[in-house]
This record gives sequence, structure tokens and C-alpha cells, in this order.
Amino acid sequence: MLTAMKFRSFTWPNNPRTFSVERRRALKSRKLPFRAYRVQDMGEDLCVYRGAGEFTGAHAYEYFMQLAELFAEGTPGLLVHPVWPAAEVYFAGLKLRQEPLEDYVAYEFEFWQNSDGVRRAGLNSAAASGYYTVAPGESVGDAVLNTGVSAEELLRLNPWLKNINSISAGTVLRIREEG
Repeated sequence: MLTAMKFRSFTWPNNPRTFSVERRRALKSRKLPFRAYRVQDMGEDLCVYRGAGEFTGAHAYEYFMQLAELFAEGTPGLLVHPVWPAAEVYFAGLKLRQEPLEDYVAYEFEFWQNSDGVRRAGLNSAAASGYYTVAPGESVGDAVLNTGVSAEELLRLNPWLKNINSISAGTVLRIREEG
């Protein structure tokens, strides 16, 4: 069973029915003489997370209103998805797909990745010691964002870690070479 999706203080009671991640590269092309073109890679473009789902049951409308309040705040936060790496995002869109019922609300959402707002919480003390302790509820994506160390580097520094997607609270990860 997959873990629940989270954004800031909100945890989905049931994961969205659909979820997509759109990553693109920014490319420029220049025409050269004799019908040739040169393509230049300008780097990764905005990453957009979209999805849709339903809230059902006695608290369906309350769940939707909690999401609407987070949207209205307009501040970035950590989006944790059960499959994709966690990301610092802005809540860019929330759509009510039909008139809500007391026990049923259909919705769509959109988040934009905030590449300037990479979390560095706990990095100073972790960097000084060279080790990072996984907090309760943290995923590998959270550890990557909080330390600034890529998942590949975490695997290299912690060869005993066989499955990077399966870490638990209290796990101590090495985040830099000793010495």
C-alpha cells in the first residue's frame, strides 16, 4: 500500500486518482546557412505536478476547504508523493470539478516546483557532523532536499543502504566524505 500524499500541513485521506509530472528542457534553435539548425540546451524548465481526485464521506467538503486555505496562503511548501521524489512547490491551481455535495467533492490541482526554494533545514548541523538523521515521516526525497545531497550520492556514501526508497525514522545517513 502506498503512503499518503502530503502538502505542508495537509495529508490526503486517499491519494488522488491521477497524478502527472511534466518536466521539460528549455531549448533554443538557430538557423544556420544551407537549411541547417543548431539546437542549444538552456537547461531544465519549470516542473509542473498535476492531478485529480475525489474526497468522499462525511468530511469531503472539509478536506477540500483545507486545500483551498493552503492555496489561498500562497506560500511554498514540501509536496510529498508516495512515488515521486519530494519537492518544494507553490500551490499554483485548485479547481472544483463540479458542484460539491455534502459527502463528495471532485477536484483538480496543480503545483509548480520552486527551484530557488530548496529546503536546507538542518543542513548546518548535519554538514558540520557529516551525518543526517532521518526524522519521523521523512522520505528519501525529504532527506535529499534537507541535505542538498543527491540520492545517487547518498547511495554512494551509504553502500549498506540497499533500497533508497525505504528508509525509516532514526536512520543515520552519511552525507559527506570523512576527513
